[in-house]
Amino acid sequence: MGLLSPLTPDERSTFLVVALPEKSLVKLAGRLGTAPPGTRLDRLGTWDLAWSLVDYYDNDPEVAEAVDRTLRKEIGEPALGAAVADESGARAVTDLLLGSRDPACDLAWALLASPAAGAGELASTLVKTIISEFDQADARAREAEAAPAEEQAPEPAPAAAKIVTEAAKEAARARRARDRTVERERSVEAARRDLRSSEEERARLASERDRLLEEREGLRARLQSGTAAEVARLAEELEATKRRARALEADVDEAREREATLAARLRAAEAERPMRPESAPERAPASVAAWSLPVFSGEFYESIRRWDRKVVRNAF
Repeated sequence: MGLLSPLTPDERSTFLVVALPEKSLVKLAGRLGTAPPGTRLDRLGTWDLAWSLVDYYDNDPEVAEAVDRTLRKEIGEPALGAAVADESGARAVTDLLLGSRDPACDLAWALLASPAAGAGELASTLVKTIISEFDQADARAREAEAAPAEEQAPEPAPAAAKIVTEAAKEAARARRARDRTVERERSVEAARRDLRSSEEERARLASERDRLLEEREGLRARLQSGTAAEVARLAEELEATKRRARALEADVDEAREREATLAARLRAAEAERPMRPESAPERAPASVAAWSLPVFSGEFYESIRRWDRKVVRNAF
């Protein structure tokens, strides 16, 4: 199970944009090939790169493993890993960050009340940090009071000075909170703009993908129908060719039979022709012409083969 599996797709993309630099997102998308086909990586924004990885995170183990490995490399081991090892610790840290009005004070108090070894030293370090913030606020307040004025204000009483110091501290804290709020609002607004642009681009790519799929299905249907018609036509031509071949074979067999019959008749006729004796004197030519057996040449028999079968039967 991936590290980002508990998050929704929107939460995953936001976390990747916040946690990883754009250079790492470009490397991941280029190496894994998650960018839309035909799109150059340098033309994709940070949110587009993050969404391209999120789209494959659930269904592609290779993408999930590469993203988790990059997160561990870029962020390192979590500083609060031990604190959130169990459910109670994780909930306490989350409440401290989101629900406390003064997280530093509440964390220092939790360390002071903890029986764990070394908790007191950590609390001391944290309180020193709080003191440093107060000292910085006091210094800024003194600088503001030391500014030249037309009339020198009377030196305030000790109680008034304390009130001024507290007010300066509260003002400094309010300014820091306001600055953080403004910065977060700017980041959120920029993220929303990028998200809208990314959604529009995704919608455009989805529409283009659907159009290409429809064209592919249409071409496939045309190809299948055309192939079936061509196969049927070729089958008919093959059957007609077979019929013609059978007819030609029958004609050849019949011609051979006729040739054999004619050859037999010719041999019989030559055998029955009377032979004249050598010593017999030549008879004077008769006044009436006598009939003689004709002798046919090979060209004649060759021409007979091309005659129609009915004509040959009637003639012989």
